[in-house]
Amino acid sequence: MVKSPTMPDDTSDPTVSVILPVRNGESQLEACLDALLAQTYDSMEVIAIDDGSTDATPAILDKRMVEDSRLHVIHQTQAGVWAARLTGISMAKGKWLSACDADDIPHPELISKLLNSAESNNAQMAVCSYQRLDAHTGALVAVESVPRTATLKPDKDPVGFACINAALWNKLVHMDVVRSSLVVKGAAHQDKPRLMEDMVLLASFVTHVETVSFVHEPLYDYFVSPTSSMRTLTVEDAQTVARWLKIVRSGTEDRLKACLDVMAFLHLGVAALDNMARTTSRRQIHSYLRWVRGVMRRDFPRYTAPATSTDGYIKKLRIARRLFQVDLLLPAIRVLGVVNRLTHREVT
Repeated sequence: MVKSPTMPDDTSDPTVSVILPVRNGESQLEACLDALLAQTYDSMEVIAIDDGSTDATPAILDKRMVEDSRLHVIHQTQAGVWAARLTGISMAKGKWLSACDADDIPHPELISKLLNSAESNNAQMAVCSYQRLDAHTGALVAVESVPRTATLKPDKDPVGFACINAALWNKLVHMDVVRSSLVVKGAAHQDKPRLMEDMVLLASFVTHVETVSFVHEPLYDYFVSPTSSMRTLTVEDAQTVARWLKIVRSGTEDRLKACLDVMAFLHLGVAALDNMARTTSRRQIHSYLRWVRGVMRRDFPRYTAPATSTDGYIKKLRIARRLFQVDLLLPAIRVLGVVNRLTHREVT
């Protein structure tokens, strides 16, 4: 059951809506809210969706909503991030959509710089670099950069679009794109994805995005905790994601289908395999490999499409595709895992 917030009687709608799903996030929530509400761009609203929290999260959100009229709170029974995000989108009043995870920290100029980039380049989506930080120590793990170009056009470089990180929290997307999405319109009736839900939603935007602009400054701190936050991806999870991608693909123009196929490969073929290499048995992994090879050949055959750009991510994609084709991707992932553990770094 969803309890809608009482919206303030403002004379004009905000320009940007930030969606903040949260469940049992009391330990980091205050810091995240402080950062969001301290953005240098003021014409914004933050829609926090409390997804059935059992800790102090609801009380924190309600208190902060009284203190700042830009914060709106929705309390709902636990339904998962997918449902929480779609609930937030349905309530949004802004012309642009952004997102945040409740255990991360957006930099003060995140919204203003993304919006300036989008408007300056007549883009429907803006993306910035971000920092990966150790959740326990706060130490910098890596800076994840965006492509070196100023802009990217998905119809000219669908593979390049597919290689942009699939999270929503370092992006600003025009609401016309969001509301035109097959996923948001609810045209697809499938089980909700438990993992990779950001990627499925982003994939559904590609048909309606003519230009993506980039901000090369890292403006978002993403906290990672491999030992505590690793969620085991099952074959059933992957199958659900594959079904959604097939539905999105069916509504995608032919010239952009390579984008969906490469996204399927990167997430079902690479990311899922990396997850399973750390969390499941060898028998399950080899069973998954048989399944995913068949799925890629049958449903996402353009995953080998050439890229227009030559960014570092594209080079890694080419290597991963070749390793996948000669059945060496899993050994390569395991070697990288050993290197990461020995060096205490993230080599990807």
